Amino acid sequence: MECSYEQGHATLPKVWCKQNSSLCCSGFATANLEESLHEGQVVIRVQPERLSFTVSVTHLPEGPGVYWCGVLQPNNTIIKLREQTFSTSLSPLEMAWRIGRWLIFLLLLLSVIVSCLYSHCNSGKEKAESWDPDDGFRMTPPQKHSSRRQRVDMY
Repeated sequence: MECSYEQGHATLPKVWCKQNSSLCCSGFATANLEESLHEGQVVIRVQPERLSFTVSVTHLPEGPGVYWCGVLQPNNTIIKLREQTFSTSLSPLEMAWRIGRWLIFLLLLLSVIVSCLYSHCNSGKEKAESWDPDDGFRMTPPQKHSSRRQRVDMY
């Protein structure tokens, strides 16, 4: 992200911050020509001859969102020079995993539903007919279940 400033702002600290609301942001300010933050994940390089500074980001420590660059006035007011929305990019493998895990979840859910429907449809039913190779289908009476309770001894 490149931020240009006016000649009158050349001596002011340079700011890079994440927007909190439409009028506020939190981040850092530097008066150095080069500043490295978050173990090199964010680097600010000031080019005074071009009246600009560049913010290079390899990882967003504060996460995706709207970021500002600007200059910090003596009364601690930021003059916003530019804003830009940053998002995290995914590698093809990360993207495939994000999609694949939902597909796997849906397939598992579908298999559970089908399994439950199948077992529900076939449970508790007596076969009313059976196949006999000589006679074809023949009707068989349902089996009677004993309603007597049986004693079970546990050891």
